[in-house]
Amino acid sequence: TDAANRITFMNPVAEKLTGVAVGEALGKVLGHVYWAVDEESGQRIGLTRPSASERSSSDQNTRAVLVRRDDTRCSIRQVVSPIMNDRHEFCGLVIVFQDFTDARALQRQLAYAAAHDALTGLAN
Repeated sequence: TDAANRITFMNPVAEKLTGVAVGEALGKVLGHVYWAVDEESGQRIGLTRPSASERSSSDQNTRAVLVRRDDTRCSIRQVVSPIMNDRHEFCGLVIVFQDFTDARALQRQLAYAAAHDALTGLAN
């Protein structure tokens, strides 16, 4: 995104995951195309400009769920990094996200198996 939070680039995988064509997304505010919520709380994960004290940090969220326009959801892993110029001025964001649905389902299965008896299904 640029400094005004408008989309300036989307790769084909982002197009596929969001369900929004790149031609429709370019120039739009990020929230019209990319809507992520926390898996447990359901709260929207805000992607905003960093404060002066967090100039070069990146925010990683592994409990994110992407909500598509058709209201379908997929688990994602996302990393959000600010773009700063040589004068340390905010110029935009790079958001890298990948479909993590299968891996998260496997994590849930393993956690359940570790906490429950395989024969009876009762908690250990």
